[in-house]
Amino acid sequence: MRFLAHAAALAVSSAAGFFAAVPEADAADRYWTGLGGDGLWSNTANWGSTSGSTTGVSVPGSGDVVYLDNGAAADQRNIIITSNVTVNRTEVKPGGMGYTITINDGVTFQAVNRNDTGIYVDEDLIINGPGSVHLGPDANSGVLTGKTLTINAKWVGTNIFELHRNANSKGVWLFTNP
Repeated sequence: MRFLAHAAALAVSSAAGFFAAVPEADAADRYWTGLGGDGLWSNTANWGSTSGSTTGVSVPGSGDVVYLDNGAAADQRNIIITSNVTVNRTEVKPGGMGYTITINDGVTFQAVNRNDTGIYVDEDLIINGPGSVHLGPDANSGVLTGKTLTINAKWVGTNIFELHRNANSKGVWLFTNP
């Protein structure tokens, strides 16, 4: 079910069991730094407002764009999600190393961007369960040629999404849906 409101896209996900509002005007860029040392998505010390930031900022919210880039060291690229997360978009930027996101049991990671990128992968990304992954309505998502998005988590929702974003998005999508 989809609703549109002035300056906001709203998505209802009965499968995920929560309601998410995405106010585009309030969107912020959030870069994973991993400097909190615990790998927790919910720790503000793990987030920066620019690539390579050394100071913590708020964790990403429903209107925010998440960047996983080369600003985090190799040993800081394992992210743990312990409570429901809704973001506008998630991009894994080029930098030679991929990321792993683990979603705890009973938790959903949701990218809700409508008619644009929900998840875009320029480096390998592994999303592990036992939690769930959900892309919002009509969220186009892509994997760069030569890269792999592996989803070892429950895929929820029935929305339409595209498996490519442009001519360079010919990478591999691997769904195991345990």
